[in-house]
Amino acid sequence: MVNAKALWESLERKYKTEDAGSKKFVVGKFLDFKMVDSKTVISQVQEFQLILHDIHAEGMVLGESFQVAALIEKLPPTWKDFKNYLKHKRKEMKLKDLIVRLRIEEDNRQSEKKAGNYHQEAKANVVEQEGSDRVRGEGGGDEVRGRVCEIPTAPPMDVYYLEREDCDKSRGMGVSNFCLSTGKER
Repeated sequence: MVNAKALWESLERKYKTEDAGSKKFVVGKFLDFKMVDSKTVISQVQEFQLILHDIHAEGMVLGESFQVAALIEKLPPTWKDFKNYLKHKRKEMKLKDLIVRLRIEEDNRQSEKKAGNYHQEAKANVVEQEGSDRVRGEGGGDEVRGRVCEIPTAPPMDVYYLEREDCDKSRGMGVSNFCLSTGKER
């Protein structure tokens, strides 16, 4: 005949084994979770929060800074710039604050998409010779001073030309100004 203690121990062994299995399943869901561009970020954040809730319900504890870092890391590929921006912030952020920022960013992206504006940024560098603040042009003509300037990126399929204007040719050197044009003015 089986006594109560032996029955209790056998039940405990059986269910603790299943408990360890469910913990591994939840951790697997957490590690496999990756955001995609085809769904809204906020809906995916809610899925992520459900997984975090399951982890907590299993008795596992994840620090809030770990949760924030994991959520930032799981952002979709098109959010690469925003992800890098968040990673380089020095001030530690709470999960609630991160979700608010993600919601604002997603709303901004959707409104820009509807308006036809594409928020992209490009930079152009004019390289200078070492030891000099001037460089010969390709044609051997005018000299140009180098500086970094920002050039707005056009929506896809538009072609832009970089044109040079206002060069002081009388002295053989000067500051050249460049303008961005579509070529339609030509």
